[in-house]
Amino acid sequence: MKLEISCPIRDGIVIITKKQHSVFYHCGIVAVEKGIPFVFHADPDNKNNKGGCVQREVLKEYLKDNRIREIYDACITREQIYREVTRVWGQKYDHLNFTCEHFIREITGQRLKRGVFHSGEKVIIGLVVISAILIFLRAIFINIKR
Repeated sequence: MKLEISCPIRDGIVIITKKQHSVFYHCGIVAVEKGIPFVFHADPDNKNNKGGCVQREVLKEYLKDNRIREIYDACITREQIYREVTRVWGQKYDHLNFTCEHFIREITGQRLKRGVFHSGEKVIIGLVVISAILIFLRAIFINIKR
């Protein structure tokens, strides 16, 4: 995979990624240690040494199976990142209360910034909404006939 990032890799860069055939996004924040960029992120499938979901991964490994969708600078220092990561290190993943988006908010003090959906995603979302409406209307029509 060729990694092309339009901004320099430095502490506080938030990376929003997506696996090729997934509808879900994932995000993490970069902290550079001795010249090596690492990504901290909340991973529902893995536990750290305190039983929490927060992981620290070399950027290259983090991006291995993911495509970068968006990048922005949260304008925080490595010291701030480590202080906040230490505070939430034992936090368990919770699909309602502690996802990767919640993790970014906890670390940066900001909601995750996202651009608009890409055109292909708009089409998929539109088709899902239309399908749901048609299924709903069909159920109503069947009930009226009975």
